[in-house]
Amino acid sequence: MTHASSQNPGAILDHYADVIEGGNAYASGTSYYGIPGRYSADWGLRTGADTPITADAAGDTTTIAYSSGDWDESRWVKERSPGFFLLCTSGDDAATNKARRITGWDNTAKEFTVDAFPAAPGDAAEFAVLQGFKRLPNGVDVFADETEVEGGYDRYFDLSLVPTQRLDWGGDGTATYQGLLAITLRLLKHGRLHDWRMSITDNVTLLGNILTSNGSGQDHRDGTYVRMLAPPETAPSIEEDTTKIVAAMPLRIVYRVQRGL
Repeated sequence: MTHASSQNPGAILDHYADVIEGGNAYASGTSYYGIPGRYSADWGLRTGADTPITADAAGDTTTIAYSSGDWDESRWVKERSPGFFLLCTSGDDAATNKARRITGWDNTAKEFTVDAFPAAPGDAAEFAVLQGFKRLPNGVDVFADETEVEGGYDRYFDLSLVPTQRLDWGGDGTATYQGLLAITLRLLKHGRLHDWRMSITDNVTLLGNILTSNGSGQDHRDGTYVRMLAPPETAPSIEEDTTKIVAAMPLRIVYRVQRGL
C-alpha cells in the first residue's frame, strides 16, 4: 500500500526520531530531551570510571559542577554518534529521576551544561551517566556489515512506517490510515551473550514504551498527523551475527495523510 503523499509520513518519522535523540527540529518549538538507554558499551560507563558522579556545588538547572572531572569536551558532546545524559538519582525532588542531555563540558570551570532540569538538583546531588541513541544516517542499512564508520554504528536506530489499511477518506483530501511504525535498533556485541540479548531487548522495549507513553502528561504524538500510537503487543524480533545484534519492535499507529502537502 502507498500513500497519496509521502511528506506526512516523513514528518512523522522525523518527529519520533527527535523524541528519541533529543531536539526540536520537527516539533514546532517543543523541546524533547531524548531517551537515555541502558547497558552502554562505553568503556568509562561499563567500568565505572566515569559514573556515577556527585555535584560539589549548588549549580542551577543547566549547570552541574564536578571538580573531579578531567575530560576533553568531546568526551561527552557528540554530533555524529549517540550522546550522553545525566540521570539525577539523588537531589532536589523535582529533579530526581529525571535525565537531561549533556550539551557541554568545561574542563577549566569543571562543570557540565545540560538541557534544563525542572529544578536545580543542588549541591551533593548524585547522577548516573547514561548513553542515548542516534538515528542511522540516510542510505545506511541497519543490517550492513559496517564496523569502521562511527565505531560500527553502535546504539543506532532506524524508523519505518508501513500502512496496512486506509480507514477513512475525507472530502478535504485527508486520508486516515492504520499501520506499523517499526523501531529497529542496532548494537555491537560486547561482553557475554547474555549481555547482548538483555541489552537489545531492554533497550528496544524501552524505546517503544516511552514513545507510546501517555502517563504524567508525556504524550509524544506530533499533534498534527498521528491519532494513536499503541504499545507493542509482541516481543521484539532479533537478528544477529558475529559482530552485531539487531532488534525490531513494531508499534501500531493510526495517522492522517493530506494530499498535496
